[in-house]
Amino acid sequence: MPDYELIRRGGLIFAAVLFCLGMAIIFGEYGCWSPLGRACVLAR
Repeated sequence: MPDYELIRRGGLIFAAVLFCLGMAIIFGEYGCWSPLGRACVLAR
């Protein structure tokens, strides 16, 4: 029988890591914190 508390905690940590990684990729790629991030890339 699996330990559901451990699975739940691991899932939350996994989700948080993926979320932070996604934010780092998005804002690192665009280099802007505005909704017009694409415009900042195209203006370079």
